[in-house]
Amino acid sequence: MLTLYVFDVLARARGTHSKECTCCGFSGRFAIYGHPPRYDARCPQCGSNERQRLVALAAERAQLARAGKKVLYFTPELVLSEYLAARHVDFDSVGLKNPDFLEAEDGAYDLVIASNILEHARDDFQALSELRRILNADGRVIITVPMILGWDNTYEDPDILSENDRKLHFGEGNHVRQYGRDIKDRIASAGLAVEEHVVTGQESLRYGLIRGDRVYVARIGPAAMVRPSGMPAAALSG
Repeated sequence: MLTLYVFDVLARARGTHSKECTCCGFSGRFAIYGHPPRYDARCPQCGSNERQRLVALAAERAQLARAGKKVLYFTPELVLSEYLAARHVDFDSVGLKNPDFLEAEDGAYDLVIASNILEHARDDFQALSELRRILNADGRVIITVPMILGWDNTYEDPDILSENDRKLHFGEGNHVRQYGRDIKDRIASAGLAVEEHVVTGQESLRYGLIRGDRVYVARIGPAAMVRPSGMPAAALSG
């Protein structure tokens, strides 16, 4: 059985159907990627994965990545850095050390890319409030998070502190929560108006995206910032 499985994986390792890359424009078969393996997942030209292509697709459709835009990009990845450079976008970078407090002026940015960032924040309400603060009046923030669509509520526990326990509970040793469908409410609670873009069947086939995956594009909203009753003031320390 193991031998049959290996041959089945290898037969599809170089792709099953032609795809288009939203990051570099490549058209052709995508390669296998990840563990467990995901088929048609990695662009052979730029190396993009599904999440990176989804971020690029959201940026293109909203015309957010344009020359002259002031952009902040958390933990820049080579693929999306090259995508921005090809569009003559200069960006400031910031790491994951403390996304709860950003050294930037109010209204400083036209676009913030926060792709798989919030799951690292000790206090994601504070982190979201900071994202709102640094956006200008017409600015947008692109947000992706690892999430479990079957969960109504985000799973977090301030008593889970060790790296091994965090990996067991949240998937990675430096994650402090696993999001559920309440992510939209959490974003909105920080005074952001949020649009949810869900990958359609046609988009998944065309661009090699994960069916039903989603990206959030938010802007400054009219609502006051109110921490939801179920959201802790400081998720974790250490």
